[in-house]
Amino acid sequence: MLFRTVLTRFGVIKLTGILTAFCVLLSLSFYLAFAFIVGEVRNIGIFLSLLIPSLVAPPVCILLLRLNRSLYRVQEELLRTQEGLERRVAERTEELDEKNERLRDEIQEKKQAEAALQREHALLQTVMNSAGNAHLAYLDRSLNYVLVNETLAAVYGYRPEEMIGKNPFALIPNAEGEAICSQVRDTGKAFEVHDFPFEFPGQPERGITYWDWTLHAVKDPGGHVIGLVLSAYDTTERKRNKDRMEQLVLELQESLAKVKTLNGLLPICASCKKIRTDQGYWEQIETYIRGHSEVEFTHGICPECMEKLYPELSEKK
Repeated sequence: MLFRTVLTRFGVIKLTGILTAFCVLLSLSFYLAFAFIVGEVRNIGIFLSLLIPSLVAPPVCILLLRLNRSLYRVQEELLRTQEGLERRVAERTEELDEKNERLRDEIQEKKQAEAALQREHALLQTVMNSAGNAHLAYLDRSLNYVLVNETLAAVYGYRPEEMIGKNPFALIPNAEGEAICSQVRDTGKAFEVHDFPFEFPGQPERGITYWDWTLHAVKDPGGHVIGLVLSAYDTTERKRNKDRMEQLVLELQESLAKVKTLNGLLPICASCKKIRTDQGYWEQIETYIRGHSEVEFTHGICPECMEKLYPELSEKK
């Protein structure tokens, strides 16, 4: 606005000066003509020396006036351009201020969201670490670890945060386990197995270990699988105890199969002491007992029978 005022005032002053000079010269020319006519100016040389400039000056003034008008129009156009630029700069500045304000709000919201996500991550990590002997992990679609609890990380000799981004089957190759994970990811169907045998590569001293583990697909609202939740329990000790118990039971059953007990009523002859079998036959008591138990007999003669059967030997004693 200051620039416009200065130019406007400059143009007005210049225009006023030109008009004033034009009027003065025009008046002078009229005066000279009148003076010559009435005879006040008789010398033609003096008259022409005064009249010619007065006659030439008006066209020059008119030309200057036209130039001044052109200059004024140029000045007006420059002023309009200047105002337009100032208006656009002001509008653009206001627009940039609004965008900067929105950007600051978005940055603040992002920081708050990241802080909330970190709190949730820490809470989830604490819950997973509190699962005792459970080996828990969350894997992405590429089967890389996203979250791992301390129990599972200890199997690999890492801290949980060191496991992030690692592939379990790159750390410990297992083609069957990898195929199962890929199947759950591709189909979205959960998988569960008990006492799954596994041998750690390069650790023969551990022998065959056994695991109960499950895989569940994590899906987005559209039903697409975005990750897998793994839970595994080391059942090696339980499996070995179970196998030992089954072996003991088998051995006990074999032992019991060899033991034959006598119970109930035994039909025995009152005279010869033979026993009647279930098939109706009469057997010596020794034969019967030997057939229904693991008892073996040794034979001897009691004193009474000795006197009856061998009195001569009994008398010598």
